[in-house]
Amino acid sequence: MNSLSEEAFKTWLEDEGVVVPVHTGLTADRIPNAGQHISCFLQSSDHVVGALYKNEMAISIATSPHAHEDEEEDFTFALADHRAVATSVRSLIEGYDTTDLDATFADVTGDAFSGLFIRDEAAGVDNGRWVTTINFMFGSRRGEG
Repeated sequence: MNSLSEEAFKTWLEDEGVVVPVHTGLTADRIPNAGQHISCFLQSSDHVVGALYKNEMAISIATSPHAHEDEEEDFTFALADHRAVATSVRSLIEGYDTTDLDATFADVTGDAFSGLFIRDEAAGVDNGRWVTTINFMFGSRRGEG
């Protein structure tokens, strides 16, 4: 369930036009130390009753202001670039009901999506990167997608 839910949110963000590379928490992808990237992490999935599950997800946006020496590309990002991506992702999450998230979630997981709400958002610096994490809860109904 975890990897499928993460993959569903990754696919949804990409389908909605997010141009920053998106990864899942359970990935074999090489995630670069530099540049910008988004990570989707399903932190927990708890059975509530019947087919209903309560899930906690974190989507993190990380931006390194400069290329590392071992990177092939040369680039510079400003804090404004980071904030623009974070704002775009938050807007998508807030407006999920005007997108195809329901259909994408069902296609990828086989489960029905049952709404979400944002719990909190945190921004700071970690390992020389700007990081914004949006934490939210969403419902799903197993096998009803």
